[in-house]
Amino acid sequence: NKIYTNYHYPTATPTGQIIAYKEGLAQEGALVILHPDKDEIITRTGIMYDYKFAYQDETLVWSEYKYHPRWEHGGKMVLASYDIRHKKYHRYPTRQNRYAPFAVEGNWGFVEVDKEDNASIVILDHTFQKEIFRVKGSGDELFVHPSYDGKNNIVTVVVSSKGKHLESIDIHTGKRTPITAFTPYEIDNPVTVNDQIIYRGAFDANNSFYRQTQPQEFGANILNSKFGLRYPIVSPNKDSLLFSFYTSDGYKPGKIAISQLENKIINPQTFRIADSVTRQENWQFELTADSTYASRKYNKTTHLFNFHSWGPIFPDAEDVDIDFGLAVSSQNKLSTLFLTAGFVRGKGYEHGNWQVKATYKGFWPTLQLEFKSGRNDDFMQDYAIKIVQTQEIDTIRTIYKSQRTKGTATVQFPFNISRKNYSRYIIPYVKYEIQAIHSITQRRSYLLDHNRWTSLPSNKPYNSALANPDDVKLQIMRYGLVLNNQTRTSQRDIYPRWGQRLEIGYAHTPFDGLDYGDTKWAEGRLYLPGFWKHHSWTLYFGHQLKSDKTTNYYGNQIYSPRGASLYGYNLSTLKISYALPFWYPDAHIGPLVYMKRFTAEPFFDTGWEKNRYWNKTYHSYGVEISADTHFFRLPFPVNIGFRTGYETKSNSMFVDMLFSVAFTI
Repeated sequence: NKIYTNYHYPTATPTGQIIAYKEGLAQEGALVILHPDKDEIITRTGIMYDYKFAYQDETLVWSEYKYHPRWEHGGKMVLASYDIRHKKYHRYPTRQNRYAPFAVEGNWGFVEVDKEDNASIVILDHTFQKEIFRVKGSGDELFVHPSYDGKNNIVTVVVSSKGKHLESIDIHTGKRTPITAFTPYEIDNPVTVNDQIIYRGAFDANNSFYRQTQPQEFGANILNSKFGLRYPIVSPNKDSLLFSFYTSDGYKPGKIAISQLENKIINPQTFRIADSVTRQENWQFELTADSTYASRKYNKTTHLFNFHSWGPIFPDAEDVDIDFGLAVSSQNKLSTLFLTAGFVRGKGYEHGNWQVKATYKGFWPTLQLEFKSGRNDDFMQDYAIKIVQTQEIDTIRTIYKSQRTKGTATVQFPFNISRKNYSRYIIPYVKYEIQAIHSITQRRSYLLDHNRWTSLPSNKPYNSALANPDDVKLQIMRYGLVLNNQTRTSQRDIYPRWGQRLEIGYAHTPFDGLDYGDTKWAEGRLYLPGFWKHHSWTLYFGHQLKSDKTTNYYGNQIYSPRGASLYGYNLSTLKISYALPFWYPDAHIGPLVYMKRFTAEPFFDTGWEKNRYWNKTYHSYGVEISADTHFFRLPFPVNIGFRTGYETKSNSMFVDMLFSVAFTI
């Protein structure tokens, strides 16, 4: 592989194939068959807590995260399987967390942990329905990476407050037999070959393989590499050991004959690096009472707010959007309340607005409160005025500026139905909005003369008849449904390889006997793979219908073509773009900025606008250039760049700045 890629748990099959879990900068997690020229993808998986998987009789089993349909952090680790013969994926939901699967003579074993953190080793039959064996840990014990030795015993690492040790468990009697003494050092992945146990240990501050030879002793060092080894797996014929060794390009698969393993007896009394650092720093490991960080009861009400930062941007955790301005942010320790407040240039407020937005996720449904106030987008109104002296009727168009203030309460019913490597959401929502358009004043007026709008002459008698419209106060109800489905991405993907998003909505004014009409809209987004890896097509379509009473009260619910703004009763937008990375500089300017990647995205947009006077179509085309960067060595990636192009509504060039921050790393 040309870029950083990991191969975890290389496993040999009876037919001689090597299967591994592959993931890296350019590869989202997948189980693959290794080939000299190009790896063959067997199946992609969901999010794995550990990369461990098991193979038996053309079936693969692993543990992946199953999202709770409502609670963001309420999911479980469940077993999943893939039948290679029939190419069928299956997941086995349960109330408990299940980890580290292993094969047991046609059946399947794993570690199970319940809500109280009590661990057990369980064996189920090949259908995952019938329980064959169970042994429970005691106290705070946790079983790590158990394996079957082929002679009715499970060999596992047991972790507790006393340390870590190897243990053998008889699957007929449940008898537990300690194999080694306790150690504070890392040990895991025990496997059995020729009546000896091989495991990964970190006794010399590096990951190496060891062979347990005598009872209660950790045995001998048998294999090392410069930067460490992981995941020992014995071949089906028991003559070779497969593993992964670390390099600067990731974990790579390796293999060695059992007969070639070394036998360097370790001295548990002298672990050079750990002991020398302990003596040098005079570390003391006696546990004492901690008075600096005293334990006290957590009160949800008094800890509801936790203002942690401020800056020149307004991050929106719900819309994954960023606006420029000045804002402060709060997120409590339970991540149930998110609040951002400040003055920003937001969507629908090109001249800026004061804004407060709070989202509370402690209940279901979730509640979102938002307040905005600022200068409104300019709107126009047409008048037919009769000149008394001449009895002529002139049509006047006046452009107004105004202030828009609104408060919104949104109730969402999020359902997370993600499965395998697809993120899937269903989000119905209801919004109640109080809105006022006030401080309305004229900016300019035009006269319709021979089907052309011209500046209003100053000597016309109807100038004094043009009065500012009255303030508008209304209550709006909005209803919508969001459907989202997309594949997980690797770090080098710009957009998902496959993805679909659809939103439909309806808004009206049912209160106070006021009828300002209604509006309906639908918008969709489609992601498709491009011509080369990490390239992506993006298609966007939006359509909006307004009744002739709505004027500008509802605003646009769909996007306009890039570089232009559309107004009218009926709007449609089609946007097509092709995103591709063109440079990976991996360069930095001291501690100020680190530049990872530059991306180009040519685009072509079409917008259709219909009102009482025209039915027109406009186009825009151009390119977006952006860079993925990190500022001041912060872990959050910042995407910054510009968009430039030409639009046919005003027949002019345009330039916009692009800026976004990803707060999930």
